[in-house]
Amino acid sequence: MKNTIKLICMLIILVLSMVMVSGCSEAKSDDEVTLTMTIGIPAEFLSGDDAETWKECMRYWQEDYATFANTKISFTAVPTEEKAMKKFMKRVENGEISMFYAPRGEMIDKMVEKESIISHDEIRVKYGGFNEGAPVGVLNISAEDNLINYMMPLVGTYQGLFINSEIFKANEIAEPTDWASLLDAIAKLNEKKITPIAAGFADEGLEYMVDEMILSEGGTAEHSYQPTFGLMSSWERAVNSIKTLENAGAFTKNCYNVSYADAKQAFVDGKAAMIVAPSSDLVPAIDADQVKAVAFPCTPTGKREKGAVLGDMNFGLYLSAEYFNDSNARCSDGVIELMDEEYVFNPDLIFSMMGEGSICGLDGFYENNASSTLEESYGKLLSKATAGDRPMRANAYAMDSTIDAFRKALTGGNVSEVLLQATNAEIAAKKAATEGK
Repeated sequence: MKNTIKLICMLIILVLSMVMVSGCSEAKSDDEVTLTMTIGIPAEFLSGDDAETWKECMRYWQEDYATFANTKISFTAVPTEEKAMKKFMKRVENGEISMFYAPRGEMIDKMVEKESIISHDEIRVKYGGFNEGAPVGVLNISAEDNLINYMMPLVGTYQGLFINSEIFKANEIAEPTDWASLLDAIAKLNEKKITPIAAGFADEGLEYMVDEMILSEGGTAEHSYQPTFGLMSSWERAVNSIKTLENAGAFTKNCYNVSYADAKQAFVDGKAAMIVAPSSDLVPAIDADQVKAVAFPCTPTGKREKGAVLGDMNFGLYLSAEYFNDSNARCSDGVIELMDEEYVFNPDLIFSMMGEGSICGLDGFYENNASSTLEESYGKLLSKATAGDRPMRANAYAMDSTIDAFRKALTGGNVSEVLLQATNAEIAAKKAATEGK
């Protein structure tokens, strides 16, 4: 009996030893594992002219990755209808969809709240070098309201000072690099009867200018166009800086009664040397080889953060937290391999998504694929980016009130008084929005 018990014990120890060496007695080899990945692609891309570009990029990856594990890739449309979107979100939450391309919006807010998509920080716990090629400024402007990055940024817009480089070159005027050289260029352009800065302040053109000037004033704490954030002195300096430019003859005549559309057309027609505008709106209308984009020159206070950009990364790639954390199918290895720059940043893939004037999350994309002066300048700006803020329209509750306040301040009203009115208007709008839910 004792010998029988001893034999059984030895067999148990032998089995346990085999399990410890192999990892699991039931373990399967890589050749036996099939990694299933369902990728969400916006419906318009999945059924559009560029659908094969998407699928071809995935096929290339699948062929390479097959040396690591058997894979089965399928595609599903990212819907836009509310009911279909709820079902899609549930599939992401359950890990049925590994990753998806999507614009920012309420859907992403809900997924962040439910923690159904994974953040960069969580990915970097396992893969330290994840997305390390993205400039800091790009990551700043692609972060969510909680300041955490969930998007792998691909497409967005940049707002800055656009310069008609041909006008500067033809008139032998140095392109502005700081406040003094900007004022000098304005004086010389006026002598040549050329409008220095096309300005349509009757509508959104003033938003772009105010946005730019606030970003140009001081540190990150002051980068807020909303009256209930930041410092009142920052907005006062912005107004005073714009007044200084106006007094120097920088803007279109009667600029407060000129629409942004008319100002933009003046710039496109070569009647103005500069304009502050968003890239997605301006670039399709101009010959990119004649235009250069620069960060706005330093303000009189000299506090501007060098290399800061103003923009919004509004389209990117998100990962399902449930799928990424699945330990049974090497899922995280699979998605990280797929998100390698060679595939995700394939030029054909990016150009199928981005309209002219959009920017890509990696400045290296432009170094390798730039086809115009404007795109090259984006790459340089992104590589230097140290700060960022989302465009006014993204978060403002009472932008009309705020801009009206700036307009009153610029045309003679008391700066502190009208901005205080804007603050109160925004607080009231926030309260009304909360009570309305």
